[in-house]
Amino acid sequence: MGKIDESITNLTNLRSLVLSDNMLSGSIPRNIGKLSLLEKLELDANLLNGMLPLSLVNCTKLQLLILRFNSLGGRLSDFDFSGFSQLTKVDLNRNLFSGVLPKSLFSCKSLTAIRLARNKLVGEISPDILELPSLSFLSLSNNTFKNLSQALNILRRHEKLTTLLLSEIIISSHPTSIRVHYVIS
Repeated sequence: MGKIDESITNLTNLRSLVLSDNMLSGSIPRNIGKLSLLEKLELDANLLNGMLPLSLVNCTKLQLLILRFNSLGGRLSDFDFSGFSQLTKVDLNRNLFSGVLPKSLFSCKSLTAIRLARNKLVGEISPDILELPSLSFLSLSNNTFKNLSQALNILRRHEKLTTLLLSEIIISSHPTSIRVHYVIS
């Protein structure tokens, strides 16, 4: 219980910060980017809120970003993922992120898994997702997307994708929203 104290960002040699399942509240320290050697950030299953701190982009060695099961929010497309060349897994499942899928995420060429289910994401699944050569797991369930059939045509061309979770997708291009359940494994 409690908050993540800003002073944790003074531990500049940290390579791994795992504070999962501690009922931590408040926001992620705004100076988290001082932990520039960080490879693993796991703050899942807490009560965190607010937006992703902009300084997080300074953690360019990040390989795992696990923030699922919180109340983090804001427009996800406002965050710049492009500096995370070593990022292999991003899990922002069950948060309150809104907006479209960030194009900058598609520049993280090492990504093998993207979990963005149960947020408030909208828009389309871009063909740019094909630029992630190692992506094998994609979960976008419980969000609102346009033109799901076009998205499936794009995703079927992805050679490494083995697991696709699109359950309870709301298709917004129809006069009345339709819930679609897709699980491909």
